[in-house]
Amino acid sequence: MTNSILKPNPAAEKREPVIQTVQALLALRDSGFSLPAALAEVVDNSIEAKARNIEVTLHEAVGRSGKGHVDYITIVDDGIGMPRKDLAKYLVIGFSTRWMRKDTIGKYGVGAKLAALNFGRCIDVWSRQDGKSPWLHVSMDLTAMDEAEKRGESDAVTIAPPDDTPPLEEWVPKPPKGSGTVVVWSDVDRLEAGRAHDNFDGLVREARRELARIFREFINGGVKLKVNGYVLAAADPLFQMSGSFADVILAEEAKKNKRAVLDHYPPKLVIADREEIYIKDADASAYLTVTVAPAAVLRERGKGGDDLARSLHINEAQGLISFVRFKREISYTIVPRMFPSGIRESDRFIGIEVSFDPDLDEYFGVRNVKHGVVPQFELRNRIRTMLKPYINTARKVIQEQWREQDRKNKVNGGEHESVVVAAAEVDKGLPKARAVALSEAAALQIYRDLAKDVGHEDPAAVKDYVDRVSARPFTVETVDVAGKQFLDIHYLGGSKVVVRVNKRHKFYREIWAPLLAVNNGEVEASDDMKTLARRATDAFTLMVIAYARATAMNDDPSEYEELSSYWGIFLDTLMSKVMSE
Repeated sequence: MTNSILKPNPAAEKREPVIQTVQALLALRDSGFSLPAALAEVVDNSIEAKARNIEVTLHEAVGRSGKGHVDYITIVDDGIGMPRKDLAKYLVIGFSTRWMRKDTIGKYGVGAKLAALNFGRCIDVWSRQDGKSPWLHVSMDLTAMDEAEKRGESDAVTIAPPDDTPPLEEWVPKPPKGSGTVVVWSDVDRLEAGRAHDNFDGLVREARRELARIFREFINGGVKLKVNGYVLAAADPLFQMSGSFADVILAEEAKKNKRAVLDHYPPKLVIADREEIYIKDADASAYLTVTVAPAAVLRERGKGGDDLARSLHINEAQGLISFVRFKREISYTIVPRMFPSGIRESDRFIGIEVSFDPDLDEYFGVRNVKHGVVPQFELRNRIRTMLKPYINTARKVIQEQWREQDRKNKVNGGEHESVVVAAAEVDKGLPKARAVALSEAAALQIYRDLAKDVGHEDPAAVKDYVDRVSARPFTVETVDVAGKQFLDIHYLGGSKVVVRVNKRHKFYREIWAPLLAVNNGEVEASDDMKTLARRATDAFTLMVIAYARATAMNDDPSEYEELSSYWGIFLDTLMSKVMSE
């Protein structure tokens, strides 16, 4: 006899749903989108719809807490619009008219929906295919769905058929006159100031910067993309596109410094130009491009973090590789162990792009949302192998430009010029020095005496020298100083110091000067040795500046004169006795 209590009857039991629908949607709100990456998912659809004008607007409001936040976002385009049957399914997660195709930007039918839910709980979409037809509208309200499901309504988690409600004027004052699509994210609850960004303006700036780079190929091809009323110029990390954001910034810099303005500031060197990476198993190719930033960006050593570099976002580009899929950047990131000997500061001036078509999605680890790329093991090794000589060449080109500029600076301003200029920028963030200020006349005389010590006799040359160096907090020159004193320091007030390095001192003659000769190419040496020599001499100058700057923290730094004098004398004596061979 069968025990019916122990054996369940499948026919009598209810089947369970695979997904707790609203809970799943709530969980999918944490899909890890940044705001620019989320907005890019909707812009993708606009581009696929052949839009020539796309406008993104973040709307700011102030909540009860007094903090500013984004309460809704609109994305409006003038593309071909959607027919009723496609609009009806637009908000269905997994629906796409381009499902798994390999000739389009999107293929999964999830990106734009998950992107919206990542920041807001409501999505409204209007679309039409010509200016004579009424707008059709669909919407999704996650809060309403949650409440309906809790009430047990059978159609709680469904999308109503399109209605003919026009776009709300308060959200979209000027919808497209012809065909187009309007997407609105409302009930935005994750973009409060202090959470997503320091403030609203910072959030807008980030969206502009990232979208300008992500869609650079399309912007360069004529698509007008606006963010909060500002038309974006293509942001090209390889500096190859004419009329780019970099060209605008560099032209402004040239005007400011009264230099010739160029229409385009091309890379100093294109080391690899779409070099093919053929993948036999897929019978398809990716392409590698490597460039060195323009000379107007490289300039001289120590400029990688100044105002111009920050405006070009050079300081954020160190070690990053741009992965471009079907002309659209899907990742701008560091891939571990790609750079030979690790990532160096100078690598921020190297532009690297790997471009590929959807045929290679599997090999690049492309996900169902277009942020993040992880080249698979064999492909990653191939890219690393190809990059090694290119990055080494780029590093040499950068160092050679800097050495040449160092040589020019030394002719015009002395051997310490480049380091002193870079250190002056850093000084802005250091604690305020307390040394009592000399009179203007006394300080001027110190500068004039120094001008003569370095060889300026003509009154006009003395004036030009004084005008140049007196504008900086530090002045360091190598000159003849009587006796065995290594450093002769004059404190002019605050952090302003004038330092004479004694060129007759044993340390300078036997250590510093020979390293300078290596760095300047006066002695035959490898590039690595030249770099080491340059770093050593730069470090000596910085050590001198740091010592002078530290003693200037005292109200009366003259207290250290005897210490400085003995230090120089003892250093000379010890070197003579200990390093005689």
